[in-house]
Amino acid sequence: MRVFSHDQSERFYLSPYVKIMIRNDGLTVHNTVFDSTLVLKCPDTTSRRLIGELSKGITKDKLLLALEPLSNGAGKRMLDSWIRVGVIE
Repeated sequence: MRVFSHDQSERFYLSPYVKIMIRNDGLTVHNTVFDSTLVLKCPDTTSRRLIGELSKGITKDKLLLALEPLSNGAGKRMLDSWIRVGVIE
């Protein structure tokens, strides 16, 4: 069971049901419950930073700022997609 504080409830985290693969040219995240996979083309340093932030918890505003350049300005759509396929909670 997870217990969240008010501060934590306003942050996004990686789902505990994901497997992550970081490569030089991108990031692959697979949700084992929904059997969904997403692939993000970006440098491995960006992948590591993004996974690190999501592991610690990141606010919606900061996550959108991080996703905007990776999604050609469609950060909100990418965020919605990641929630829908179960990558983040």
